[in-house]
Amino acid sequence: MLCQDYDFRIRDYADYRAIRERVAKAAPHVRYNAQALDIVLGCQGWSMPPKPQPVQARGDLPPVLVVNATHDLATPLPGARRMARSFPEASLFTMGVVGHWLYRRGGREEAMRVIDTYLTRPRTDRQGPSPVR
Repeated sequence: MLCQDYDFRIRDYADYRAIRERVAKAAPHVRYNAQALDIVLGCQGWSMPPKPQPVQARGDLPPVLVVNATHDLATPLPGARRMARSFPEASLFTMGVVGHWLYRRGGREEAMRVIDTYLTRPRTDRQGPSPVR
């Protein structure tokens, strides 16, 4: 599905190298990401042209909780904001930390509390993040 949403086509090695050089210049602190490269390489030779679609949730949906670190290199905060805005009733919970895995034992207790509350308490009983506008 990702290959149809984004244009990850790379013409040749020179094109790939130019991309790596632009990334290194724009974000010298970011190193090689094998997961991202797997996605890009997996889309090479994809026979269907990409057709990005605007994201907008429709229908009767439950309230959505979007959780994101403010400094997440894998899923940057602007993307989390866009995702939360795409749902009719969404809340965005952010933590001012670097990293991707907010919910894990021995990890961020505040994130675990917010997520557990969202998943286990009735909607009317919750106190949580503010809705996203």
